Amino acid sequence: MEVYKHIRKDTGKIFYIGIAGRKDRPYSKFSRNRHWKFVTQKTEYEVEIIHEGSESECKYLEKYLIAYYGRKNLTNMTDGGDGSFGVIPSKETRKKMSIHMRLNPNIGMFQKGHIMSQEVKDKISGTLTGKIRGPHSDEHRRKLAKARATWKPSEDHKNKTSLTMSGIPKKTIECPHCGKVGGYPTMKQWHFNKCKNINIKK
Repeated sequence: MEVYKHIRKDTGKIFYIGIAGRKDRPYSKFSRNRHWKFVTQKTEYEVEIIHEGSESECKYLEKYLIAYYGRKNLTNMTDGGDGSFGVIPSKETRKKMSIHMRLNPNIGMFQKGHIMSQEVKDKISGTLTGKIRGPHSDEHRRKLAKARATWKPSEDHKNKTSLTMSGIPKKTIECPHCGKVGGYPTMKQWHFNKCKNINIKK
């Protein structure tokens, strides 16, 4: 079995990590996902065999590499490994993985102890500059309020909510201004300081 990678010729970036039980599979264009096809329609690609070994080793290495490159940077539809999480690779496999990591420094650029170049730091800083991480803007809050105001639960949603809440004792309170008794959330929303009878009593 083999572990292979597909590399874009236009950018030189890796866009797919895979394993193959047949020698022709790494070079085949059949049975590929739509994300893979989208990339290969735009550019040609190269095939590189990373490792040849047992099935357990290859599945482990596939999952390992997909995790390091990041699914968001690849066209892989899964985390790889075919459910082989927990497989312990041999010393030889770990050595090959180590060599591969050293030859591809960008894979482990966010690992503990890795010192990023100033160029990489500047790129990260430029990407994050201008992004709002604090409270939402007034416009964003208005959009949220509008979305909540127009949202109506479906009958299915109502039934599920009813089944979930059935059998749960509800806390009730009495409004001191009008004497009405009801559920805590509703009473707090429409009574007490907001009760219509406050002005009448005054």
